[in-house]
Amino acid sequence: LRDNNDTPITPEEWLMMKRGLLYTARKRASRKGLACTINADDIKWPKDGVCPILGEPLKKHRGKMERNTPSLDRKDSTKGYVPGNVYVVSWWSNYLKEQLSLEQAERMVEYIKNG
Repeated sequence: LRDNNDTPITPEEWLMMKRGLLYTARKRASRKGLACTINADDIKWPKDGVCPILGEPLKKHRGKMERNTPSLDRKDSTKGYVPGNVYVVSWWSNYLKEQLSLEQAERMVEYIKNG
């Protein structure tokens, strides 16, 4: 595994990252009344260390949240943190996905396309 600086992420660092993502998912699931049945093995690093939503490289950050910090996303937001429904994406893409409705996202795409 490598981050966006092509710096290797050691197995120990990845395990710590997964534990942090899992801890946060459990807290969020409890707060929202969602199921959280995943374990650390269900959390997979995206291909080439790139956010599958925005295509931006992910980077490990210590003690701070930045736009390319890895974040755990639920592909289907109506489901909980269950195997097959969680993906590692950038914090920024996860935040935008949560903030924008599908209609708003489509309007933004149209605006960007048409200048």
